[in-house]
Amino acid sequence: MARFEHTTDVARGSWIAPRLTGGRGTVTGVVPAGFECYVRVFHPVNDGRGGSRRWAAVCAESGAPWHPLAQWESIRGAADDEPLQGSLGEAGWALLSRAIGGDADITVGLWTGYGSIATPGTEPSSIAFLSAGDAAPDDSHGLADGALTSFDADVRAAPLLVLPGREYALFAGKLSVFQDCEWRRSSGWAYFWPETVNLAWPDDRSWFAASEIDFDSTIVGTTRAIAERILASGLEAAIVPADGEPSIRVESP
Repeated sequence: MARFEHTTDVARGSWIAPRLTGGRGTVTGVVPAGFECYVRVFHPVNDGRGGSRRWAAVCAESGAPWHPLAQWESIRGAADDEPLQGSLGEAGWALLSRAIGGDADITVGLWTGYGSIATPGTEPSSIAFLSAGDAAPDDSHGLADGALTSFDADVRAAPLLVLPGREYALFAGKLSVFQDCEWRRSSGWAYFWPETVNLAWPDDRSWFAASEIDFDSTIVGTTRAIAERILASGLEAAIVPADGEPSIRVESP
């Protein structure tokens, strides 16, 4: 089964930090400067009934104007629901990977601050631990067998990619891995929360995607051609300026 494999080769991300020229909360504060185009992919808004809504629909209800740099707190109106924070989600990544196209070798970064990441043989700090194949205990919130797994390696103890305010464990694989609905389970990623990946880029550096943990959107730096495909992919997305501030969810590291 296709999967992402943990890698200690953090030098593959050494090009990123020197190109993070913006401040916290800005496009080039999370995605390297120098790309032809930047796309903001809005995370779906949980509607509280098992479905989701688009930001534009929320704006239509609240009367707030929708625009590429819209900030949730200014458009939400009476809505109690929130967009996913720090994650595009599996369905979103499947659409994004199809829009990017091809099957490049890619690197994926996972923020190591999630409480669900466990040292092999120990329990995550925040939730009950399940080894792959174990039966779910009574206190597992009804999760399916094997829904919570840990990585084979102690990813926190291994070399990490250090970026301003964040540290990431790196994994290597193919872009097509995102098309496999079981990829999180096979890669040791299938834990309770919806986080998937926080960073991703191909070996040729033709694009870079960041789901910053405090953002309610994923930012993609890329070519104009790929950007146009993302806009036509079915994702709620818009072109944003490199110096734009798409999120007010800027919290201390």
